[in-house]
Amino acid sequence: MAFDGTKLWVTNSRRNLDKVRNILLRYNEIKQVEIEAKFMEVNQGALKELGFNWNVYNMDADGKSKNVLFATNNRTLGQTTSDIQAGSQPITILQPADQVQPGAENPYTVPQVIPGLPSTINLGSSAINATNTLLGVINGYNVDLVVSALEQKQGSDLLCAPKVTVISGVTATITVSQQMRYPETWGDVQSNVGTSSSTGSGSSAGVTITPGTPQDFTTTDVGVVMTVTPNVEEDGSINLVLNPKVTEFEGFMEYGGVAVALSAGTIVTVPSGFIQPVFSVREVNTTVTVFDGATVVMGGLVREEVRSVNDQVPILGDIPLIGRLFKSKGESRQKKNLLIFVTANRISPGGSVGREQFQEMRPGSVFQNPVIISPGGAVQRVLEDDAAPATK
Repeated sequence: MAFDGTKLWVTNSRRNLDKVRNILLRYNEIKQVEIEAKFMEVNQGALKELGFNWNVYNMDADGKSKNVLFATNNRTLGQTTSDIQAGSQPITILQPADQVQPGAENPYTVPQVIPGLPSTINLGSSAINATNTLLGVINGYNVDLVVSALEQKQGSDLLCAPKVTVISGVTATITVSQQMRYPETWGDVQSNVGTSSSTGSGSSAGVTITPGTPQDFTTTDVGVVMTVTPNVEEDGSINLVLNPKVTEFEGFMEYGGVAVALSAGTIVTVPSGFIQPVFSVREVNTTVTVFDGATVVMGGLVREEVRSVNDQVPILGDIPLIGRLFKSKGESRQKKNLLIFVTANRISPGGSVGREQFQEMRPGSVFQNPVIISPGGAVQRVLEDDAAPATK
């Protein structure tokens, strides 16, 4: 037997050469693992709302409302806003008449960069309203009552099952998401404040403010991203390093605008501040060891959001029993629960799912005839000694 670092020469009998070949094949076998990940997200939402709005007013001779003497303005859940700040409101700059160029717009309005964000919870259709319903006439005054009532339950299930084959010791990435592209930096605000220009009539030009432009765009995956690193051990078990990460988009946050001085006593703030998205992240890191074909279940990635509104008319809302007619109450709950099922299977050199025989398995052992419980149902795993019939 001779070995030069790259080649092995063996001179022996045919029987011994076969043994050497089998040994080399066993050590040269590329171990591969098939990873199947099932993501199941359950969304549950419930909404209950009951509110009363009163209007007391008198009528003129034409039958139209003349003076509103009393009115409640109780909110509903659909009228609440998100805690995430949206873009600022547009600003209006009014220049003196002698400084406005002929044909120029005065006042000048700086446009808004990002529109106002809606509520973070979609409450569906509006409540059942009895709008402008005349309840009665008291001493010549009309009394209207608007009742808002809504009860809603909703749920949805999302299931995806990507599958990937990876070499033992190599990290695989499974992504089920949408890509969101946004700028990391913004350019400087441009203005002609401090410069002078005149027209033929002798009047100066108006003030021009150009918001900063977005620069240096980056991309973030919004959804589920999981990395898994399998390692096949000598006894046939599989060591898994799992790192699932769930990213959700919440809204935008504005970090203030730029102050521009038009004159000694006039300072405006351009609403094109540094705007960045806000993400919520749920992440788990774990390492487990399983047998060939076993399934690992990961849970606990739960998120629950509760929003409530409790408005009332002062004094009248504190009256027992009757005070409920002067209150508006609403509560909305949304709960998200993400379950991840990861199944690891050894892959044979031929590319099919292999079934490894457990070494030193004694009859009557707990793992002699294992049954694997997976989202697809119970799977019976029969060892090679039990599956192959005895021959004489």
